[in-house]
Parts: sequence; C-alpha cells; structure tokens
Amino acid sequence: MKFSARALLVCALLVGCDEEGSAGQETSEPDAGPTELRVTNVGTSCSLLNRSCTGSDAQCLEISYSGAFYPGGYCTADCEQSEQCGPSGVCPVGEAERIAGDYKFRSTWARKCFKTCSPGVSGSCRAGYACRSLAEVYEADDAPAPMHSPVCVPSWSTLTRDAGAPT
Repeated sequence: MKFSARALLVCALLVGCDEEGSAGQETSEPDAGPTELRVTNVGTSCSLLNRSCTGSDAQCLEISYSGAFYPGGYCTADCEQSEQCGPSGVCPVGEAERIAGDYKFRSTWARKCFKTCSPGVSGSCRAGYACRSLAEVYEADDAPAPMHSPVCVPSWSTLTRDAGAPT
C-alpha cells in the first residue's frame, strides 16, 4: 500500500510511523536530561482552595480515587521516578515498575509522590499520618523493594478499605 508524502509525514509526527506507514514501536529509554521536580513540598498540608502545593505538577490530594481521605490534604504529584518528588519524597510505585519491568501495580492513583519517613521516630509524619510502606498498606508482600520504602500515609489501616473506617 502506497501513502502520499503528506500522509507519511502526518503519520510520522503523530505516532512515529516508518516509511511504509506502519506505526513503529515506542522506545522506553529513560530521558537523559535533568529530571523536572514535579512537587517540592511533598506531604505538607494543603487544600484545593489555597493552592499551597508547589512544583510543575503539584496537586493537593484530599481524597484519593479509591476514596481514601487524606486529613488536612497532602501535597503530591504524579510520578515515574523518585527524583520528581523532591528531596523528602519518593515514588514507590513508579520506581517498582521501573526496576521490575513486568510489575504493574493494581491501583493507578498510587503512582504519586509520597513523603519519606522513619518508622518509630516521633514526628516523622504529621498528625493523622503513619509511617508505613505501600507494600504493607496494600498487603503486597511480594512487591518490588521500592514499595517497601516507609512513607507517610493516612494513619488508618489500608487505603483500599472504607475511608470512613479507621482502625
């Protein structure tokens, strides 16, 4: 099948087609340039009204897609790697999926930046939050190592159960 030069150009620009007009495979090579800091104040309190979260993709999480309530709001951002989360943040799901290519986490909302913490250290997380790993929260013991990093999460038991049922 022959395509016009214009059709090939449009195809190449939109989806990366080759000379035959077939869509090429996307490459998954990591970007070699500097990482954009998507949130600079991860884990701090916020509200949707005061816009206190900072960074290129910063957002205030008050209720997750799964219905989990974040007391006082939680500054975060979507992420693929921890470098996007600032010096006090990590991207557990993104890092787990990067190091274990066949690992896909079951909840898309959890691909967010989380504040790092130290288990058992008083004040490591602010009031209403506990220092736990997402592997523990989601009962995913077989998850890759980054999912076992301690982060500040709402202090009730799991993020996937009823948001109104603290333990």
